[in-house]
Amino acid sequence: MEKQLEIIDKLNIKTFKNVYNFDIYQNNFVDGLLVVDDNYLYVIIDSQIKNKYLLNDIISLDVESTYSGGHLLVNNQEIVASFTNKFQQEMKSLSMSFNNFKTFTNEDYVCSKCHNLYVKGTKYCKYCDSKRGFIKYFLPFMFKYKFIIIFGWVLALLASLLEIYRPQVLQDLVDNFLINKTFNELFVKTIIILGGVYLFTNVINVIQGIVSPIAQEGIRNDIRIKIYDKIQRLSLTDINNKSTGNLINYVSEDSNNISYFFSSYLINFIISIIKLCVVLVIMFISNYILALIVVLTLPIIVLLMGRLRHKVKEKYQKNWKYLSKANNTLHGTLQGIKVVKSYSSEQTEINKFDKYNTLLKDSSMKVELYYQTFRSVIMFVITLVSIFIYYYLSKQILDVNSPVSIGMLLKWTIYYGLLVNSFDTIIAYNQVYSRTMISAIKVKDILETKEESQNENKVDNLKGTIIFDNVSFSYNKQKNVLKDVSFEIKPGEKIGIVGFSGSGKTTLVNLLM
Repeated sequence: MEKQLEIIDKLNIKTFKNVYNFDIYQNNFVDGLLVVDDNYLYVIIDSQIKNKYLLNDIISLDVESTYSGGHLLVNNQEIVASFTNKFQQEMKSLSMSFNNFKTFTNEDYVCSKCHNLYVKGTKYCKYCDSKRGFIKYFLPFMFKYKFIIIFGWVLALLASLLEIYRPQVLQDLVDNFLINKTFNELFVKTIIILGGVYLFTNVINVIQGIVSPIAQEGIRNDIRIKIYDKIQRLSLTDINNKSTGNLINYVSEDSNNISYFFSSYLINFIISIIKLCVVLVIMFISNYILALIVVLTLPIIVLLMGRLRHKVKEKYQKNWKYLSKANNTLHGTLQGIKVVKSYSSEQTEINKFDKYNTLLKDSSMKVELYYQTFRSVIMFVITLVSIFIYYYLSKQILDVNSPVSIGMLLKWTIYYGLLVNSFDTIIAYNQVYSRTMISAIKVKDILETKEESQNENKVDNLKGTIIFDNVSFSYNKQKNVLKDVSFEIKPGEKIGIVGFSGSGKTTLVNLLM
């Protein structure tokens, strides 16, 4: 905080009220500050004011969430700053504190849950309503493949029931035949049943492996085509409010998350709950005291699994940061390879990429090391519970009067493994659901964006001088992208347009077109 105060004092911002951190600006990682005083919202990068917004001109500050962080939007249009998950809570606090104290008109709508502000007669919250209804919204994409999906779900349920039935057959085989060394017709039937269970389970898994991709790839393909078609019809304002990377992610990663969720993970989650309930019932019927002890140890495993996922996710943020820098370097070098070679800068670019690639390698190794170490702790706890089950049941097996058998010991160890796996899937569902929900909100938002009417008039054989005379342009009536631009291009003359990224080169050409 002392460093922040020093920067604010240096920039002569006297009446500041709040300071918030962020770490991405125009697709680059930065040490950024958002400072609010009596009149302005300042965007500060590396101790320099990069931008400022008059508070009276700001209708709303909204947080648009992504899987790895999000964006802070002014008036639901212009991106003020971007951030990773590390600063998501700070950005939400800024949004809520601003929107809570803003004076609203009767036409404005403020969400009672997330406090986002929507203007001009909006009657629902883009974030919360999308979160609540995204499954219903994307169901039509499933209808085309409903029979394939239902067939896959039935197969998955059958495979799970066979998985639960198999330990019971193993118990009968051990207790009734192997212990007594009995070989008869019933023994052969038991072996055939056991073999049939294994064989049928494998056949189901093979069929699932064929059926599932049909639905998943079909849903993904339909969503991709729908998004791409929509992007082509968006206005220049909407296109310029979203980066090229985001638009590509809508078509690639977000569509993949949605299709995977509906075709595979949703049913896996439901089946895991069914499997968990059935196994617990069997355990309590078999030995309610041991079942109660096992259930009491499960919260420890659940907490460890949840902690592992949370910490690995945090570490992946750093990994993503270095990956982004390496990719940005690679993209910039390859895109401008002619310039690199013209100035003999090959070694400089190699050193730069090597630097970020080494950081990425070290970060990836740390993530993997942490994951394997923490997973070993979880497996150690699971092993301790398994040892206790062995001890408890073995002690009862040695008691002549106890009904516990060796087959029951085998059955219990298998059921405990099923129990842990089911819990793992259920816990992971929250992460998968959150990722899918964020993707669905973004895709739903772009699919529901109002399209711009297209002007189909065509003009041929244009000739003459091109003149820009003090041209200014803004996408959102808040900030000029071009200001007082003047130049003249005579017939047959060629000119070059140069400038930093974001300086308005593309906008200028778009205006000319």
